[in-house]
Amino acid sequence: SGKRHASLGQTGELRQRSIYMPIARGAVPPSLSVFDFPNPDLVTGTRSVTTVPAQALFMMNSPFVREMAKALSLRVADEGRPTEEIIKQLYAEILIRKADTGDLAMADDYISQLVDRDGKSRQEAIASFVQILFSSTEFRFVE
Repeated sequence: SGKRHASLGQTGELRQRSIYMPIARGAVPPSLSVFDFPNPDLVTGTRSVTTVPAQALFMMNSPFVREMAKALSLRVADEGRPTEEIIKQLYAEILIRKADTGDLAMADDYISQLVDRDGKSRQEAIASFVQILFSSTEFRFVE
């Protein structure tokens, strides 16, 4: 009909996996363009590999990333669970490795400072830590 589909105005709000999402040439979601989404006008056999500051800034400032960090923290931050157990689970789920003693100490110190010094709730502090893990270089690169 020549009219733009209503979903094209929602590209920043869609919650689909990008591998299954149809892309309209003029409406590449901003979150995908930050991560070097290939030009939809061209056939691309191999994606270029680049790392630019905008990718790290997206992970630190995106409302979507903050929302996902909060959702994960709500799932793992039961009041009765020890913080160390939560940290171990986060490392296992996010970075796919065990947290070493240094990781545990730094994470526990960070969460404790947010709660004690900054007056954040335990869940907010854990969400902040989850966002740090999401923003880490280790999370963004696959080995």
